[in-house]
Amino acid sequence: MSAHWYQTFFHGIALDLWRKAMTPETTRAEVDFLASDLAVPRGAHLLDVPCGNGRHAIEFAERGWRVTGVDLAAESIDEARAEAGRRGVAVEFIHADMRKLPAGPFDGAYCAAVAGALRKGARFVLDTGHAAESLLLNLKAEASYEFGGIKMEIRNEYDPLESVLHTEFVFTRDGVADRRQAEARLYTVGEMGRMLRRAGFRRVAAYSSLDREPYRLGAPRLLLVSELSH
Repeated sequence: MSAHWYQTFFHGIALDLWRKAMTPETTRAEVDFLASDLAVPRGAHLLDVPCGNGRHAIEFAERGWRVTGVDLAAESIDEARAEAGRRGVAVEFIHADMRKLPAGPFDGAYCAAVAGALRKGARFVLDTGHAAESLLLNLKAEASYEFGGIKMEIRNEYDPLESVLHTEFVFTRDGVADRRQAEARLYTVGEMGRMLRRAGFRRVAAYSSLDREPYRLGAPRLLLVSELSH
């Protein structure tokens, strides 16, 4: 598998399925959570990375925040810009690798580690289902899902010596199958916390849901809230 699989994975049917899976109600609930835990007033400048098709960024902009979204998928950025224009909000969307972020400084961020782009005291929310304590206890060799007429079949193989999950995806629509490969290195919650501390963050909270239930072993979702301390 190419080490840069992510450069070509996020286009076409994979994005179509994600659009159908993420409802407006889901987006509003996630933005409610983020708006509270980022703890910055309306008008503050937020960084969304990777922003996908801008569903969070546009919702934040409609509520009065300034937002910059960054994503590697050109298709997603084009869609985000078009939707922001349709809804009449100003959002800066940048087509770029998330490892090369705009300078900032930003008042808050969500989705990726961005210490160099944040001001001191700014909060960062990491939302992931790939914490080792979440994924490994629930990992299935095969799984199948369907959203809006698109079927997604998943085949997983975990390499414990490298802590890497290799996944084959098969997307099928109207009888036509599209196969794609992906891989993800897994980290424990403790390892994530230590990486954040080395980057200058202090942990504020770790939740397993938007209802702010404390994170527990085996929870399928981790919402890790931290604050840049220096």
